[in-house]
Amino acid sequence: MKKFYSLCVLLCVIGASSCLISSCSSDDEGDTPPALPGNSFVYGDTEHKIESVVYAVDETGKIYSFYFSPTPGLVDLDAMLIADDYIRIVTNTPTGEIDLLASGNQLLYKKLNISSATGDNVQKAVLTLQLTSLTTAKMSLDAATKDGATLRAEYNGLCIKQGGGQEVPTYDVTLTSQIFGYYMGPKEGADTNEYYMALTNAEFQATGGTQFAVKSAGYVLMLDFYGATGENWKDMPTGTFSESKNFEDHTYFSNYSFISYYDDNGQRTDYQIADDVKIERDEAGNATVTATYLDARYEEHKIIYTGELTMGNATLNVHVPMVERDMVVDGAYASGIYEGDVLDNGSGLVEITIIDQKGENDEPNGSALHITLSGKKFTNPKTERGLTPGTYTAATTYEQNTWAPAFEVEIMPGQFVTMGTYALYDNGTQQGQYSYAVAGDIVIREGGRKNYYTIEYELQSVDGYKISGSYTGEVFLEDQSNDEKNDGSSTLESDYAMNLGYLKRADCYPQDQIWVPALGGNIPVSSIPDITPPGKACGYQFFRIGTTAGTWEITDEYPLGGGWDGKGKGKLVEGDIIGIELLVAEGTEDKITPGVYPVTPNRYPAQFRPGVCVRGYTGNGGTTWQFIASAIGWGYPSGYFDPDYKVVEGWLNIPTANKFASIYGGSITVSKAEGGDNWYTFKIDGIDVVKHKVTGSWTGPVYLGGTDTPVQRSGTAVQAAAKQRALSLREVKSHIADQQSVLPKRHTYNK
Repeated sequence: MKKFYSLCVLLCVIGASSCLISSCSSDDEGDTPPALPGNSFVYGDTEHKIESVVYAVDETGKIYSFYFSPTPGLVDLDAMLIADDYIRIVTNTPTGEIDLLASGNQLLYKKLNISSATGDNVQKAVLTLQLTSLTTAKMSLDAATKDGATLRAEYNGLCIKQGGGQEVPTYDVTLTSQIFGYYMGPKEGADTNEYYMALTNAEFQATGGTQFAVKSAGYVLMLDFYGATGENWKDMPTGTFSESKNFEDHTYFSNYSFISYYDDNGQRTDYQIADDVKIERDEAGNATVTATYLDARYEEHKIIYTGELTMGNATLNVHVPMVERDMVVDGAYASGIYEGDVLDNGSGLVEITIIDQKGENDEPNGSALHITLSGKKFTNPKTERGLTPGTYTAATTYEQNTWAPAFEVEIMPGQFVTMGTYALYDNGTQQGQYSYAVAGDIVIREGGRKNYYTIEYELQSVDGYKISGSYTGEVFLEDQSNDEKNDGSSTLESDYAMNLGYLKRADCYPQDQIWVPALGGNIPVSSIPDITPPGKACGYQFFRIGTTAGTWEITDEYPLGGGWDGKGKGKLVEGDIIGIELLVAEGTEDKITPGVYPVTPNRYPAQFRPGVCVRGYTGNGGTTWQFIASAIGWGYPSGYFDPDYKVVEGWLNIPTANKFASIYGGSITVSKAEGGDNWYTFKIDGIDVVKHKVTGSWTGPVYLGGTDTPVQRSGTAVQAAAKQRALSLREVKSHIADQQSVLPKRHTYNK
């Protein structure tokens, strides 16, 4: 199957950041035999030149018999049969790869006989045969039987058609492969839809969109044609198309429609299309395209293509072939990678590749689904990593419980790779076909043992098709995370939204000492400009919204003065509290200064200046969120109305901080609010040590700590506009559009 590239590897390549990868491909194994010289064959250990090639078509015009002989000068079938030394190949499809074990096909040379009737004795049967024109053929053969017969052959040259049989239409060039096909969108002012395709009988490499490189001698038909607009762009028009420059219904545009011939050196010669072009489809959906072109001597030549003809939607701005149908991927195997907090947003990024049975067995027409999702970030991924159960929805934010829609990244000029969540179908080409997921749900359920899951998906592709299926089995995640380790300053395992609305007031405590761990403890705030390297002169204030002493509610069970000691305060109200350290203009530490305060990256004095929030530190100190809950244990609940009541592992009504997270990044915003002169709103957009988001807001009155004195506004700005800190790319990159947008390029006729 196709290799899947991760965002981690790609962003390293383009120099942006580290992100995510998995691969489900394997290298071909086995010894490769030495290459044959041109136009020769080896039977056993004996090599022969191929000197004569004759082919015949039966009376139905459907069965072809080819004869490759080492005898020179054989120009008809009778001479070939008399010489009685030839490789005979029988098939009804001389257009590429041939399955010799399929009904009606046969390979015969001396003792070697391969067909559907001799399949039990076949060890190897690899054959490609193309009738590239009425007088040229290309053949490659590698065959062996279990009784020891071996035959290898290579041929690319002239052949002679044997007369006889009923008259069948003759074509000078037979095309065998579709390079690309696109719906280009409605043609403005013409009330038609434009379609653009390329067909060839040469070897080629698709390089994205309408771009390709021809790797051998052969022909390419470029066709830019138009049909009436309908309800569905997928209804590609068929019939007879005439040349026109007005883009009417059932016409083709000659500037982009022509025949090219590439020689062995890659030199291209273009020929005009001389007449109408016909496109037909049979009941099975196979297409036949016929055209006529003029060569340099103005002689007419007929060209034909028969086979599958698919159209992608170029208006989607994608650079790979699309499947253009519903896909069902029922997984037989899955693997994954835990990338960790790649985007520094507190999520654990995971990539999963699910492969169906055909893909796992390296059989044709296999399918796979590549999923990029954001789940729990693990503190110790070496032992804890796994898939997080739940329902995941599409989003480009990479927040927890979301999956990333497909997008493309240009890693080199003109070279795009697919990222995010997408399905891949193995259609026999090197590139394969894709279906880009953009909407829907992915559901993950845990199984009965470790690393065992059920994954279900109902997705919609960018072009409106379904991607569905499921997988049940083991999903082992390889750990490729490189996250910062938890230093003990946070107990969070995911993002957290605080509820501070129950708190009635905030307190402002002016401070003259500030904690600097690198200097061994507290230092005078006034000394900040004198330390090397120095900070800026500033005032320091500590806001407490809520207190570790708890918030209390008087109830019948917990009355004021209740409990065995008569000191009951009521029943503890469990909830969030937060402490905030702000640096302001010197002399205004007892006042409040609205503004946006970015959190300092550390607590070194060089970071200290008016207009910043000082980051928290371990031990629940400084700018830190805490959740205050009752202690659980054995004894008398504090403040309970019955002083003799005891609990065992029960509610003790004693406040304790059982969850916490020091704020290591983000910002604090202070703004004036309605309600009174000392009413303000504090908006917290914090990040903890392992990049979990800690968010929330509180609005209410602010007092000087421990008093009923309202805090006054300072009258100064938090910071001059020119000196305000700009957001970094890391902080805003999740909002940058990932989707690349390049329209397909049309090829122009060279006169």
